[in-house]
Amino acid sequence: MHRQIAHLVFAGAIAFAAIALPAPASAQQRTGSYLSAGIGWGYYYQQCGSCAYAWNNADDYVGYLGFGTTVKPNMRVGVQIDAFNHREGNVKQNLAFYNLMFSFYPKPASPLWVKIGLGWTVNHASGAGAGGTASGLNVALGLGFDIAPKKGKFAIIPYVGYDRQFTGGDVSGTAVNAKAALLQFGVGFGLRH
Repeated sequence: MHRQIAHLVFAGAIAFAAIALPAPASAQQRTGSYLSAGIGWGYYYQQCGSCAYAWNNADDYVGYLGFGTTVKPNMRVGVQIDAFNHREGNVKQNLAFYNLMFSFYPKPASPLWVKIGLGWTVNHASGAGAGGTASGLNVALGLGFDIAPKKGKFAIIPYVGYDRQFTGGDVSGTAVNAKAALLQFGVGFGLRH
C-alpha cells in the first residue's frame, strides 16, 4: 500500500508539472553553472548468476544530485550522482552511480532535455551472513524538462533516468559477478536552470 501511494504521488507530481509548463519557454536563458537535486521512485535490477540473496530486483525511493556548467545555450556538462537504497528483511542494498553527464536541449530555448553519460557504479549488498561490493563502468540516459517559473533562476524538473552497469561486477572476496541497473522517475529542483 505504501508503495502504491508513493507511485501515485510521483505520477501526480509529474502530471502537474506537465500541465503547469509555462508557454514562454523562450524566456529561458542557460548560462554559467547549475545545481539540481531530486527525489523519485526507482526500480533496481541486478544481473547476478549466483547471488546469496532471495531477490535481484526491488523498487524504492531514489535520489540524485547534479552540478555542472553550460557549454552552449543548448548543451551542458556536469557530474551527477544517482543513489538507491533498499532494505528487505536483514538484507540491505546500496547502489550509487557517479556519472559525467552531457545534457542536450533540442533548441536553445526548449525546456526539453536529453542526457547521456558515462560513469562508475558502486553496488554494495550486506546481510544474510554475506555481503560484498561490485563496481564497474556504467552508461546513463535521461529525459526530462525544466519548468522555470522565474525565467531560469529556479526550475522544477520532472525526469526519467536509466543507469546500466556494463563492465566489472566482480563482488569483492567472492566468485560472484553482479551488474546493476536502475530505472528511475521523479521530480527534481534546480538553481540557475
